[in-house]
Amino acid sequence: MIHKLCHFDFRPLSSPDPFFSTRTHIPSNRKLQFMAAILYHNFHVASVIRYCSHNYTNSQINIKSLITKIKHRIPHHIPQYITRALTVGAPSFINAHNPRSNFLAYDQKYVNHSTINLNPQLVAKALVKEDNYNLFIPLPSWMTKFLYHMHLSPEGLVIKPDKADRLVFDAIFKINPEDSLSLNTSWIHVHDEPPIWYGTAFFRHLTRIWNLRISYPLKDILLWDDDVSGASRLIKYNPEIAAAFAAILNNTI
Repeated sequence: MIHKLCHFDFRPLSSPDPFFSTRTHIPSNRKLQFMAAILYHNFHVASVIRYCSHNYTNSQINIKSLITKIKHRIPHHIPQYITRALTVGAPSFINAHNPRSNFLAYDQKYVNHSTINLNPQLVAKALVKEDNYNLFIPLPSWMTKFLYHMHLSPEGLVIKPDKADRLVFDAIFKINPEDSLSLNTSWIHVHDEPPIWYGTAFFRHLTRIWNLRISYPLKDILLWDDDVSGASRLIKYNPEIAAAFAAILNNTI
């Protein structure tokens, strides 16, 4: 494969694809470009991510300008979390050792949850969406044996009526609860990360309505239903440890 791709042009990966939203499959040429890039960079995933840049690393965002615009509208401690997320990436801290036996267990004994194998077409469709938005690097699964800092976690597919199928990265799953190592239970800890406010949002919203009624007992309280799905931005992993957040789907990493 090194001989076949030694002169393969992978430079298009460093330029945004203007037609990404219209793709219905991952082009085979794009897969070859990523293979050529990973071989050129000696199987170092972080180097390929930095080479691709743009939405892979948030390099297209003027972070200083963004923080200037929002810092007076949000709690004072939030801008530091946003700055770190957009520059350094996630997680905040990880210091891990993944024994080969643990890697092989996830690679050979338990790859994915049953919903993945039962819905190959839905998985393929979800992968196209993930690739269109630069959320993963498609590589053949045989490369797991050669990539640095690799760990595999199982994926599942959440299927709900009237909603888009959603891939779920299961970073807490342990093959053997006693001695298996997983990302979110062995190497990443909640106390190292920023607090998560989403889970209490509804309760805080009800509390605010309650307090408004107390303060303004005779006035109308106007509520609205706002779709914030587009407001959620996926946090990028730090390139150096991105390979630790890998999974195998349809023979693709």
